[in-house]
Amino acid sequence: MTTAERRFPFPLKAALLLAFTLLTLFLPLFLKGSHAESEGSVLASYREKWQVRWSDGDASGTEGWRPLNAAELTRFAQYSGVVWLRRDMPKLLTVDPHVMLLYGRSFEAYENGRLLVSYNMNHPDPYVNHYIPARIVKLSQGDQPRTLAFKLLWNRNSMPQDWHVIGDRRMLDRLIVQNDFVPAVFSVLLTAASAVSLLVFLRRRSETLYAWFALITGCAGIGFFSMLMSLRFFLDLPVAHFQYFRDLLIPIGVLGFVCFYGRALRGLYVRLYRMMAVCVLLYTGFTACLAFIDSYLYEKAIFEWSPMLVIPVFVLMSYSLIRSRHMLALKDVEEFRWLTFGFVSLTVGMSFYFFRRTRCAYSAPAWRACCRSGCITR
Repeated sequence: MTTAERRFPFPLKAALLLAFTLLTLFLPLFLKGSHAESEGSVLASYREKWQVRWSDGDASGTEGWRPLNAAELTRFAQYSGVVWLRRDMPKLLTVDPHVMLLYGRSFEAYENGRLLVSYNMNHPDPYVNHYIPARIVKLSQGDQPRTLAFKLLWNRNSMPQDWHVIGDRRMLDRLIVQNDFVPAVFSVLLTAASAVSLLVFLRRRSETLYAWFALITGCAGIGFFSMLMSLRFFLDLPVAHFQYFRDLLIPIGVLGFVCFYGRALRGLYVRLYRMMAVCVLLYTGFTACLAFIDSYLYEKAIFEWSPMLVIPVFVLMSYSLIRSRHMLALKDVEEFRWLTFGFVSLTVGMSFYFFRRTRCAYSAPAWRACCRSGCITR
């Protein structure tokens, strides 16, 4: 093992400090909403007076409709098939009214029985992320009465109360830009850190810490990049496929995390870290297979089953780090502090991510926060 590897590399310290500082500075932006300047530019999410029909048909039919209440909302998580949503809308004061669905892999939008847009309905592509908006639908101008209806192909996904946004196109664009700002900043910085670490590794092949750090930051950078909704509106299905498979970056990043600390512990607990790396690698392969077979099981594997593997891994890593503290601290106190700081930061960050994904129905935290603070619910 080289002298450079025995000491914790300075660029890794700087990158960890930079990531922590940026997280502190930009975290308030996750909670900052879009503020309308006049009544006509307010974004609205209508929660009440919707009707639901759990079967196929047409938007103007009279049979099978029932009020969309809390009990009906919970049914979405067990339902697979065609579902309709319909509502008589109040006067829309905005000059340029649009509606954006926040959820839906395949859907059609109707206004007064007239088809406005159809997305991924004919020969549905299964490799589309259900939780990222795919279309902004233009409504007819004027304050005349109108009935909006949506036909969706559903596959046992959760449906929250705020599943749509209606308002001026300019305000929707502002909301998208605001949502994309923080992920774009983190994406650029983390991808740059990954590229630098990879270049250093290519020049010094024996210093594998740089390779694993490049994998961790690369997964994080690509993950933040995949959160950009504006990409979806320009490139559609190529981006939709990318955003569908992006969640595989989570187990890949965990694998890099395990290998990074296994190397940083200077040969301590080699068998333990090798066993954990093999388990994470096998689970990554299992999840990748599910991604091609069934999107529902793929989501379950990422966000419900993976903690059964990730939590024991992090417990064992915590145990090994604590048991090694005396040996590491005697050799290099500063190195041990940086290892501990990085481990705690990444553990807290991943715990926060999983908590938010579970609470927000697998949605991007910044986007949901923007919607909650920037929209009026009616």
